[in-house]
Amino acid sequence: MPKVYGLIPARSGSTRFPNKNVSPFNGRPLYEWTLDFSTQSNLFDKLFVSTDIPEIKNKVPKGMHVLDRPEYLATSNATLLQVIQHLIDSESLENDATLVLLPVTGVLRLQTDLTSGLEKFKEFERNRTVVPVSQNLHPPGLLWEMEGESLIPREKSDDPLFTQKDKHKPTYLWNDLFLIDTCGNWEDPSRNLYGSNPVAQLIPVERCMPIDYPIQFELAERLADRQQEKGAST
Repeated sequence: MPKVYGLIPARSGSTRFPNKNVSPFNGRPLYEWTLDFSTQSNLFDKLFVSTDIPEIKNKVPKGMHVLDRPEYLATSNATLLQVIQHLIDSESLENDATLVLLPVTGVLRLQTDLTSGLEKFKEFERNRTVVPVSQNLHPPGLLWEMEGESLIPREKSDDPLFTQKDKHKPTYLWNDLFLIDTCGNWEDPSRNLYGSNPVAQLIPVERCMPIDYPIQFELAERLADRQQEKGAST
């Protein structure tokens, strides 16, 4: 059986939300939630943490492997795909192994989400990236750009129903919970983060709160509280 690896990336240089990955989230540093989730899942043959943050390096649980993130991968210009490929190359991971990306901002993920994602990955013969997505609650067609103080619609239409949200075709966005693919596919030099033909795993909107800004952090805390009240296990 091909091995299953997990990668938790956590860099220090967040520009939109400084120190995000170590900020207290419902009483504990944000990164700790994903460390605990991944170890408690019992789904991985080996877990890696790619970080340049001393606090995280010192608190990684026994059995989890720390990968020192080089400076060029700790800047705002570095991509998650580069971090993934750095791990695969540094550790000489097998091409047929499954590698799951687990961002620390995906704190609303459930164990059943990841288990279902891995099952879907096998269903598609482990050859297409599994991307958990949630419905975008605001249609992109109703967005504006600004020129000075003027609002310019991104899309124009003569349809009188155009401004009704429910008349727009639903769109979906990655919710930061995880991504799944093989190491060989991750290494493809022509791909982007989501691959050329990704498979959607639909996740309810109440578990979609990517954390890029402090306000999203606060909203995610409230959603996590709600999850706990309902008895859902993260």
